[in-house]
Formats: sequence, C-alpha cells, structure tokens
Amino acid sequence: MINLDNAIISKCIVHKVGNSYASEQSVFSNLEMDLEQHELLEIQKIFTKNFKSPLKANRFMHPIDLNQNVMYKLVEDMFESDQNYLRNTKNIVKYLFEQSTHYSIKSGEIFIMNFEDVVHQDVLSNAIGIFKIENSTNFIKSDYHQNSISVFLDKGIVGRNIEKGCIVFNSDQHDGYIVYSYEKNNSDTNYWNKNFLSIVKREDSFNTTSALLETYRDFVMNDISAESMSKKEKIEMITKSIEFVGEQEESLSVEEFIQTTLVDKGAQEQYKTYLDNYKEAYEVEMEDTLVVSKDAVKYQQKKFKKVIKLDKNFHIYVHTNDDLMETGIDELGRKYYKLYFDQEL
Repeated sequence: MINLDNAIISKCIVHKVGNSYASEQSVFSNLEMDLEQHELLEIQKIFTKNFKSPLKANRFMHPIDLNQNVMYKLVEDMFESDQNYLRNTKNIVKYLFEQSTHYSIKSGEIFIMNFEDVVHQDVLSNAIGIFKIENSTNFIKSDYHQNSISVFLDKGIVGRNIEKGCIVFNSDQHDGYIVYSYEKNNSDTNYWNKNFLSIVKREDSFNTTSALLETYRDFVMNDISAESMSKKEKIEMITKSIEFVGEQEESLSVEEFIQTTLVDKGAQEQYKTYLDNYKEAYEVEMEDTLVVSKDAVKYQQKKFKKVIKLDKNFHIYVHTNDDLMETGIDELGRKYYKLYFDQEL
C-alpha cells in the first residue's frame, strides 16, 4: 500500500494551533526547518510510523463543488507550486483553528511536510503530510563531560505522541486526491476528518472488502442475541467469515457470502437490512459482486483478534489495534505489557 522507507522530506515547517474556544492564539513560523538529511530521515520515521500498516483510502469531498473544499484547494495549490508554500501552511493552521471550537480540543504543534519518492500502489508519488502533536513525552538525556556524566529530564516527541495526521498523495486530483488519515483518539473524528479535512472513503476494493467484513462483525456481535449464541461461537463465526473472503481468488458474491456465513434465514435477512442501512448512512457504494482485497483481509484478521501468548502463564486476546498497549522492561529485566481501557465489562 504505502512505502515511505526511501521517502525524502523536501520541505518541513511547524506552526502551533490554538483553541478558539479557550481563546488560545495560534503561533506561526516564518522559516522552514533547516535540518540535515539524516535528521529529516529520523523525523520522517517518527511521523509516518502510523501509516505503515494497510489503511483505508479517503478523498476530499464537498456536497456541491469539490473546489469549495478548503483543504482540497490549499493542497492543490501546494502541489502545483512552491510560490505560496508558507502562506498555504499558515492558512491550513488558520482553518484548523476555526474548527477548534470545543473545550476538549487541545492546542498543539502542526508539522506540515512535503514528501518525495513515496511508493504508493507500486508507483512513485509526491505527498503532503499534516500532523498534529498535542502532548509531549518525558525522557532522560545524558551529557558527557570528561570524567562525569550529567543526567537531566527533558520533553520531546515520539511516535505515540502524534494524535492526528494525514498524508495526501498527488494522484486522482479530480476525484479529491487520495488521502490517508490517522487519529489516536477516535472521539475527535468529526473535528479532524469531517470538519477539518472533509473526507469520505474512496470506493476501492480495500474499503468495500473491509466494509463487508466490519458490518458482518458488528452485526454478529451486536445484533445476534447472547441467548441464541455465545460470545465464543460469535468469534468463531467472524473468524470463519474472514477466512471465507480470504479464500476467494479475485471476486466475491455478497449473496453467496451471506448464505455461506449465516445459516439461519432470518439472520440473513436481518443482515441484508443492516448492510443496506450502513450503505445509506455512510454513503457507501457496494456492488453485488466485489473485488476482494487481500490486504483488507489481512488487516481485518489482525484487527479482529490477536492472541498474545506470554510464556505458559498468560494468553491475552486482543480485539483492537495496538494503540491501547505498551510494552517495556522493568528494573529487574522482566518484560511487561501495559493495557489502557475505560471500563471493565
């Protein structure tokens, strides 16, 4: 999907966006970052870490005219010429500031980067990245002076500090470009994806395959009663549905998928209604026969369930992405997992 290993950052600038609700003003830089290429390479690794795994492609949209999408026009101008680069980056931050109208939205640094030689769908492309940093991380630094070592605490950015980001590829311009978006906190989706970027999912094989498997998973887990089927049985059904799609060579009949994975006739009709409601609510086009994306199947397998076996003592069943997990080593050299959750069910 996306390969940034040999990508080059040709331009990079950082501004700070405030919160209009809290009357926090934005701060603008007038100079691009002047760093050595090896330093830019390290920055690139940090900021693009969350764009390595398969992601759903999006596009800019507007209900009336695509040219009225603010971000689309700003990115278009940046791709076409460097003449207004500084002004455009400032306008991006100003527009994000206008969307920061809720008390919970934090201020933060906005890094805007131009990438060259990014491999996307096996083709070299240029791209623009926009990343928001809302929090920094404490870390220990050491300094050597002859026969002494000074140690002090500092703050900085690591990959997990990137709360929001997007990469826009310079292709399919007239269809709203190809946009990949990342959010650490999905509760801010309206703020970032809808209000700021104004993006919708692209109608490609990855998205349609993912939509079919995700709606099936949600239907089985939420709409089939616990009295008629245990959670273990539901997990087995979902696992088999992913395997079934993965076994298809190129295309898949949605009707065959439903009849094969749902034996009960009533459940079949319920799921068809569920799928129709999903397509209408999210404005998703889905043909009766889909082109199967193997990347989407692999992504869903990883996303749905991963079993982590720790020695012979523990099995951890993970049903979400790895953003809610951290690993480390304590002072005794023992490895550990740290899990984040809102409530115990």
